[in-house]
Amino acid sequence: MFMVTETYPTKSIAEAGKVALEAYTKEPPPYVKTLGLYIAPGGDGAKSYALYEIEKGHVDEGYK
Repeated sequence: MFMVTETYPTKSIAEAGKVALEAYTKEPPPYVKTLGLYIAPGGDGAKSYALYEIEKGHVDEGYK
């Protein structure tokens, strides 16, 4: 399982949201399962968390 965290300053939240929406609407490879996408206020802006499960034998590919 992998967790990806990203932080966005307040002034860039709208732009980051557009980029994230484009990325998250693309279908992941069949060996990658998205477990959850979360956004919370943090620091001077927002922090996003994404959890992924990758099948054994595909970890290197899934990480990329």
